[in-house]
Amino acid sequence: VDSFETIVICFDEDDAGRKAALEVADLFGGKSMIVKHPSGFNDACDYLKANKQSVFIDSWWKAEKYVPDSIVVSNTLRDAVMAEIELPFCSYPWDCLNLMAYGLRKGELITLTAGTGIGKSTVVKQIQEEIYRNTSEKIGVLSLEESVPTAALSLMSLSANKPLHLPTKDQMVKHILKDPLNITRKPKLADSITAEEKGRAFDDILESGRFLFMKHTGRQGVDSVLNRMRYMAKAEDCGVIVLDHISILVGMAQSGRGTEREAIDEVMHTLTSFVVETGISLIAISHLSKTGSGRDPHEEGGRVRLGDLRGSNAIAQLSNIAIGLEGNRQAEDPEEQNMTVVRVLKNRYSGETGVAGYLKYDSTTGRLNEVDDYEARGEL
Repeated sequence: VDSFETIVICFDEDDAGRKAALEVADLFGGKSMIVKHPSGFNDACDYLKANKQSVFIDSWWKAEKYVPDSIVVSNTLRDAVMAEIELPFCSYPWDCLNLMAYGLRKGELITLTAGTGIGKSTVVKQIQEEIYRNTSEKIGVLSLEESVPTAALSLMSLSANKPLHLPTKDQMVKHILKDPLNITRKPKLADSITAEEKGRAFDDILESGRFLFMKHTGRQGVDSVLNRMRYMAKAEDCGVIVLDHISILVGMAQSGRGTEREAIDEVMHTLTSFVVETGISLIAISHLSKTGSGRDPHEEGGRVRLGDLRGSNAIAQLSNIAIGLEGNRQAEDPEEQNMTVVRVLKNRYSGETGVAGYLKYDSTTGRLNEVDDYEARGEL
């Protein structure tokens, strides 16, 4: 059959016929033409029964050249390119990131990475709050290192502008400190936290039911976690899913077989396919490898590089946006200790990378606030 210059495919106009026509046409590429029967005609016999042979002949000569679904001809793109660009569904909480990443978009995998204790979870929780305040999206949360009540309480803390997950000054004095006078060294702890305050914070951010948390039992496998994510996206219509963090999922995937690199490759390809399939925005936290000799540790202000992402190039290659956080949490100066550099490591959307800006942690409210370049450099 392939010896002919043109191959006309004239199958039935039902689902099975259309499916088979495409499969056969794919075998012969540009030679294939597909007959499309008009309404009321399923096959050649229908034309005969209706005494409409001329209509069949007309349909035959109007057979359309087969173009695979994955091939788009340029002259069909006018409407698509003339339309307004699709705006992000939400902004980041800080304009330093908005100026470089142009907001949060659906269908993207956003990876956030930093050394231990730099503040990855704090950044992600403020992004969750921003999405909650400014959109109607439901948010799926997989905090694999903390319990569901702890994850929920941290969101309530943002609402209350008070660290609800920490003891109050009174509790420190009565139950924790050996010398009550040492409480003066913790001036930013809350004097008190009332049940009414916690109730208002719960009503403000959790009562709506727009957050869905996955309870991690410690016995789940990677397939089980991915099934829960798929449930959140498809059954509960979560437009955003937060995965904290990739490394635990990798450990589940590895489970004694294969190398860590292979497990990371498998997990990242699976997550990328999941984002494409569901169209959600996936925000994932990833750990870093140890820094090489001659470089400051990440926990002491060492610069984060794309190659520092743990174990495999797949995390860097498959992320749409990769954001690194840098800070010296061992600094003697508390001002420097509370400063975080935000560095965009990869930006598939615009290509802009480098230092985006600076965030300063306020221990009274538990928030990261953007500061200007001059102020930050004076404290780093």
